[in-house]
Amino acid sequence: MRCKLCGSNQQDEIQYGSFKRKQNIAVHKNCLFFSSGLQRLQDDCGFYEFFLDEISNQRRLFKTRNCCYCKKKGANVSCIQRDCQRTFHFICGLQNGARNQFVAPFRSFCDRHVKLPKSRPNANEICCICREKIFIGTTNFNPAKMLRSSCCRNNWFHKLCLQTYAHSAGDLFRCPVCNNKDNFLISMRYWGVCVPEVMGRVKLLRNANANEEEEYEDSANFIEALRRNQEILLLNEISMRRNENQRQRYEEEIFPDNYYEYAQLPRCFCNYGHGNSYPPENESKSKGLTWFSWFVDNVLSHPFIVLRQQCQVNNVAQRFHLLPFSLVPIIIQLYYRQGPKTFWKGLGCSLILKGISWLIGNDTFTGETCLFVRITRQCFQAATLGLKRYCLISTVGNLVLPGIGSTSSTSCQRQISVKSLFFPYMCMELAKYEFRALVKNSTLAILRRKRLRGLTGLLIEPSEFENQKMEIRSDLIARIITEVAFYPLETILHRLLIQDADTIIDNLDNGESVQPLLTYYQGFEDCFNTIVIKEGYKGLYKGIGALFMQFSVHTVVVNVGIWIFS
Repeated sequence: MRCKLCGSNQQDEIQYGSFKRKQNIAVHKNCLFFSSGLQRLQDDCGFYEFFLDEISNQRRLFKTRNCCYCKKKGANVSCIQRDCQRTFHFICGLQNGARNQFVAPFRSFCDRHVKLPKSRPNANEICCICREKIFIGTTNFNPAKMLRSSCCRNNWFHKLCLQTYAHSAGDLFRCPVCNNKDNFLISMRYWGVCVPEVMGRVKLLRNANANEEEEYEDSANFIEALRRNQEILLLNEISMRRNENQRQRYEEEIFPDNYYEYAQLPRCFCNYGHGNSYPPENESKSKGLTWFSWFVDNVLSHPFIVLRQQCQVNNVAQRFHLLPFSLVPIIIQLYYRQGPKTFWKGLGCSLILKGISWLIGNDTFTGETCLFVRITRQCFQAATLGLKRYCLISTVGNLVLPGIGSTSSTSCQRQISVKSLFFPYMCMELAKYEFRALVKNSTLAILRRKRLRGLTGLLIEPSEFENQKMEIRSDLIARIITEVAFYPLETILHRLLIQDADTIIDNLDNGESVQPLLTYYQGFEDCFNTIVIKEGYKGLYKGIGALFMQFSVHTVVVNVGIWIFS
């Protein structure tokens, strides 16, 4: 069986924790504690007080996340460092230098954000447990796999050696050199060594009384042993609840720059124990807000896209509509002469294009996937250029109604082939994707930093709904900046795509007539030079007022939706 959270069938109790099975569900113990979005309550069900249903639900969420190390989906752990959006499988993180803190609230850091110690081991430094060199098979220092003792400062250990020792020693775990327990135990837990709570003492008791095992069948002795075990568990629970104070005091001594002061991903703490999750009541709000944002982005914005594209391809228009106010009388005229249907031309084809983009994964704009994958996706996107040409023609083409009449376009026999536009279109889309991902990540980091500065405590972190709002706002800001920056290139591409398509468009100088499109462009460079010579540089921004109107309405409607769902 495979782990329900990370999807791996590897089993290593020392490094990944015990592999538990229950009701056709199997999980690694460590995956339970470090997976994002799991609620832990004190209840005798599931695995280690984690609900089985919630484990299955979170697995569906993890299927949309890509591991930053193996590039496969199903990443169940997120880097807690603010401004970092990297996700990874628990096992991939261990293999690539990530660090997990085995104290509540069980935070993880990717290899980029593991704190570097001030000192480094010498080239001939020896591990105090296995007596082998610290640098085995490598010359590079790895802070997640090479740990220095926090009590006797001159001793170094392999992290795997310490983990093996901790697995057998349990709560009897202490420094092998100076026998220090408290300082050594808490520091190693923060540096990624999992120390079982009571396993060592229980094993010691079993070994000491192995020959007297039959005597414990007596009910009174069994109840007494059970009571003592409960006392031990209670003491450990009290110790866990004090971990946060210990963490703060410990990090003030070891990390004076407050490296772990804030966390990025939301966590909530229940009344019965520590959790690593989003508040469950916000899940429906977050899903509703996501669908609402999709509707506004793909459906409600379409009338403004129709106006914008008609302005872009009109090479003889005298009014450039650089401001949204000049479009208001045109919209009124089009509505009275042709009805509301004129603003929804090409909606079906547009949704098909959006669906194809969603299927190939071009709608996330996170920039986490490798460059080769992004280029491959843009090649698939560019392969739909023929469909995009048809969609553009159906969007800007006028609906011929009684009383308006039709005008046949004089064929210029200069249609630009789709093959010649494939490479420029792919380069433009790849540049837009990279630029939008950069702007979105930067904006999201600013919004999260602003949000964290407004918090009054170290552990009061934004909920999933709050993160969803920041995600939507950062994506909207990134889209506005990207559309404005690439507007001239989009204008050139649209004019080349629609050339010699025998298309009749609305005359947006007055909104009362129609006109044919007659252009003779020979390529990107010729189209750019012709626009600059005949229309000036402002011709590259024809219809940008419709873009401003679109995003003004978009912003207002999204904020209203956020207010409603809040």
